[in-house]
Amino acid sequence: MKRALYAFYTFLLAMCSPGSNAQVDSLSLLRYDIVDINHPQYIALQKKLAQGWNTWNNHSMLSQVLLPQGLSVSLGLKDRRLFGEHVREFYPMENETPDVVIRPGKLRSFDGKYTDVEVEWKGIHFRVESAVDGNDMVWLITPIVMPRIRPHITIEAGMLWQRSGNIAYGKDKLLVKCGGMQLEVGTTEPITRDLLVNLATPYLIFQLNNEQVGVYVGRKRSLADIRELVCANRASVEKEATPFGELRASFQATQAILGWSTIYEPMYSRVVTPGAGRWWNKRFNNYVL
Repeated sequence: MKRALYAFYTFLLAMCSPGSNAQVDSLSLLRYDIVDINHPQYIALQKKLAQGWNTWNNHSMLSQVLLPQGLSVSLGLKDRRLFGEHVREFYPMENETPDVVIRPGKLRSFDGKYTDVEVEWKGIHFRVESAVDGNDMVWLITPIVMPRIRPHITIEAGMLWQRSGNIAYGKDKLLVKCGGMQLEVGTTEPITRDLLVNLATPYLIFQLNNEQVGVYVGRKRSLADIRELVCANRASVEKEATPFGELRASFQATQAILGWSTIYEPMYSRVVTPGAGRWWNKRFNNYVL
């Protein structure tokens, strides 16, 4: 899959380079016939790309989706102070909830193996790292600054883009059946009973204190297991930049930008990297290519 992603990004850079012979007018960008979506090579490439866990869902950087099954697991943040506001979508720029700041980390893999982002809102500040191991995905949440009244973290699961699956609430965990697989969604922190959230699908809630918390999808994992997987994947992504020498930081920045910008466009079942980024897609309620 990694080779396919590199080929995909190389194609994008070639099309946008000054020496490229590609000539596309602004109106043709609105059409879907620029690339022959029925070409066997294109279909094979898309099938290879649309695999595994990644931040495929344009609507939040704290949403992980498993393709091709379409299972989505997303983190939310609830402020338990006066008005009990609940943030479900996180963007790097303007968010629907005022004052939410999303700060992507320096490292991020192309293929979703590792991501890193910090969230700040109303005196709440924490870091979220994700790591993937086959069909399993984990988050490691590290508090940085916590208010006196601790916030709640929501874990929401659902099936996207009319994909089939079953999600049920078990004892302190979610049970998922999709694509012939059975997965468990859980956390290393005790579950809190909070019914005052506007969520329509099964969810878990826990209180975020001053200690690290792990969230797992797949087999049950301890906090130590989650830390180990996150550290291993982080080290692997760091190693990828070694061949670039003095350009190491530039490679990592480019990799992070392209990784966060790559999403799944469900209308034509394709992986795309919108040049305008996630926020513009949200702003125009479409995919700005």
